[in-house]
Amino acid sequence: MRGVQQAFIFGSWARRFHGEPGPLPRDVDLLVVGEVDPDDLYRAAQEVEEALGLEVNPILVGPEDWEHSSGVVARVREQPVVELVIDADDR
Repeated sequence: MRGVQQAFIFGSWARRFHGEPGPLPRDVDLLVVGEVDPDDLYRAAQEVEEALGLEVNPILVGPEDWEHSSGVVARVREQPVVELVIDADDR
């Protein structure tokens, strides 16, 4: 998706990925950093939901909000995350 600079899975899915014990995640929390049309992001999340059979909860933040994090962005930065590989053509 054009405009995505970085993307991270966080929350219970990322914690399980990093080996923290617990129940299987029932959803995927996704933080996207970049300048993206929110409608495009939510459509893409819906497509992934249908493919995985899991709810996808996207949060979109601008690059400045990521660099000068506060609130939810600061909490995401403090916990385990899985950084997704972004295709160079999509940046």
